[in-house]
Amino acid sequence: MLTRHQKRKNNGQLNYDSKIKKTMKKRLIALMLLIIPLVESCDIKETILTNTINRDGSITRKVTVRTNLRNKLDFNEIEVPIDSTWKTDLNWKMESIKEDTSKLDTVWYLTAEKHFENVAAIN
Repeated sequence: MLTRHQKRKNNGQLNYDSKIKKTMKKRLIALMLLIIPLVESCDIKETILTNTINRDGSITRKVTVRTNLRNKLDFNEIEVPIDSTWKTDLNWKMESIKEDTSKLDTVWYLTAEKHFENVAAIN
């Protein structure tokens, strides 16, 4: 009776199939090693725009950028033009950013707010 190693030597097809399986296994491991850090890092960046219309027709516009990376706090990357006339505030709090609520991260909130007399003043 032939051993498994001897069968591979005697049967070229079996040896070829074994090489393919090894190659596929290596590729799968490499892919997993690339994906796992991406899933684990799960950085967040959200921008929330709120317009409050007051009874007198004036509008209060508030933009909040929420992220777990402080270096990602930049109003230049959003489509709402914010300049030095806006009131800005930077805060942080500990909260969960993933489905696992037992792990808390520092989440940064950069808020800008401005009061406009009417809709025309926004445009």
